[in-house]
Amino acid sequence: AIVEGALGEGAAAVEALEGAGACVDPVVRGVLSRIAADEQRHALLAYQTVKWALDAEPRRAQAVVRACLREGQLHAPKPAVGLADSDDAARGYGLISPNRRAWLRHEVWHEVVAPILAAMLQALGRHADASSRART
Repeated sequence: AIVEGALGEGAAAVEALEGAGACVDPVVRGVLSRIAADEQRHALLAYQTVKWALDAEPRRAQAVVRACLREGQLHAPKPAVGLADSDDAARGYGLISPNRRAWLRHEVWHEVVAPILAAMLQALGRHADASSRART
């Protein structure tokens, strides 16, 4: 759910939004906008699944989330700098270059996925601390 859902679907949503924003063809722009909305829903479902797992099996799910946070660079490595982006004509039809796609995936991991997962773990820790205090 984390890598394929939160990262994969989240990055796909950002790609589609960026492609739609640069697209000169209104039909293609509309399709890319619908794709972005669909991918956003898939990413949200991934976060909901992680939340459910953290609630249902906190210890096991925390271990998985922590491992994903440690290994995040493997799934979204920093791309090479200076590679040419797609030409303007292709970009005008919503096409994103492989290098730009890699940068978006890297940014989605570092700016969206990892902070949300860290916040989920932190909230779970606060909840566990409060529960522990309430029992004593």
